[in-house]
Amino acid sequence: MDGFAGASSLSTWLTRIVVNQALERKRTAQRRERLLRERSVTDIADHRERLMAASEATRSPEAEGQIAKLLERAVANLPETFRPVFVLREIEGLSVEETADILQIPKETVTTRLLRSRRRLQWELDPELRDALRGTFPFAGRDCDELTERVLAKFLAAPCHRPA
Repeated sequence: MDGFAGASSLSTWLTRIVVNQALERKRTAQRRERLLRERSVTDIADHRERLMAASEATRSPEAEGQIAKLLERAVANLPETFRPVFVLREIEGLSVEETADILQIPKETVTTRLLRSRRRLQWELDPELRDALRGTFPFAGRDCDELTERVLAKFLAAPCHRPA
């Protein structure tokens, strides 16, 4: 709020901040994608999207509801010091700095609490999610085979791996 000069309405100022953040995230994603292409790194995002699309067809509403309930319960069970950090960072998508400002705690504390909350959730959810997800993500045979062939072709084409 210290940066608000009053030259426009508060809603206009806040909207501009949101737009600028969205544009920055888009530029970052585009830069990452360009770097991957330039370095000839296989972008597994395409594979992941195809796999997820295939799994959506076989995913049951019961499994999704069960997973949502597991997640809600696990987040609600986080200690009071961890829960707000987790919600602001992971659910609301705020930055470390924004979270620190809102909660009035040091940035390092935000980072530590987020790490600890993730570990607690992972520990608590691991056995339950394994059961809930069983059969949700089918093997994407043909897609996996195609990805493997592309990786092997690039590997064998590299100068240090060509047969002598």
